Amino acid sequence: GEALVQKILNELSVYDPAEVVMNVSKRSDNALLDYFFTRPACMLNDNAEERFDMLSAEQSINTQFGKTSDQLGLQFESQIRSVGAMLGYISETQRTTVSYIKNLNVYSDEEYLEIDMNSRRSLELTETMRNKEFKGSLLWVLDKTHSAMGARVLRKWTEQPLINMNDINARLDAVEALYNDVITRGEIIENMKNVRDLERLMTKIAYGTANPKDLRAMSTTLAVVPVLQALLRDNPCEMLRSLANEMGNTDDIVDLIDRAITDDPPFSVREGGFIAKGYNQMVDDLVDMLKHGKDYVKQIEAREREATGISKLKVGYNKVFGYYI
Repeated sequence: GEALVQKILNELSVYDPAEVVMNVSKRSDNALLDYFFTRPACMLNDNAEERFDMLSAEQSINTQFGKTSDQLGLQFESQIRSVGAMLGYISETQRTTVSYIKNLNVYSDEEYLEIDMNSRRSLELTETMRNKEFKGSLLWVLDKTHSAMGARVLRKWTEQPLINMNDINARLDAVEALYNDVITRGEIIENMKNVRDLERLMTKIAYGTANPKDLRAMSTTLAVVPVLQALLRDNPCEMLRSLANEMGNTDDIVDLIDRAITDDPPFSVREGGFIAKGYNQMVDDLVDMLKHGKDYVKQIEAREREATGISKLKVGYNKVFGYYI
């Protein structure tokens, strides 16, 4: 019905997605058709009814998360079908395992304020009404974040305002606590300068496309975690304390990267020379051979002269035979 289509459009306008998979045709409703017509940058996979099969969705969810749909908080059949469609679509298009997707966040209408498309446009939350530009929007005014992850969170908060009074007050208390504590806030800001985009780094690592510099960036970022924990652990604000407790211990990963990767590694894996000395004896020996090849040949020569008693024995090299005695 019309109300449902409006709800879909409101939801789409929250995320402004780059890709959409739908089990109906965009032509089934003029409003849907208009939405996708004005967004050529959005990749649409519509009429994909077979992707939303209930039985295969249940199986995919079970295989992926090792839990039933109930345990994951999926209460409605539509949610189950959607998750199944999403998992199938990702694994098909990415042509790789998606085993690293371990968690699922389910939210309901009651959590966030539903803002219809027209109100969203006139409120100019993330883009101006006239030019569709970021500059001049509410988010443009608010966004003084120091990391890409922070910028994404602030965008989400702006596009999905909370409804629950307790949640709103908890967030306001956390903001007030940091606003009043200039020293802690200053130290957090200083440390955030070392934080790289951990979410993107994780994706690259999961896909096996991370380079040595990415791993170094990960180490630098994770090294900030214990510092932030120490700054927030004893804060009088409950939300900030629980944030500190939620951060896991990442010392082992930082230690491994620091031992394994050189301080200033090359950008590409093909260049080599990014494994730190002392991490692996075999690698050290091979690198030593590469750098001091002639010395190795001289050692072999001396060894063979001694073994054979031939004082004029030579070890040479040519392109036809390679090394020869």
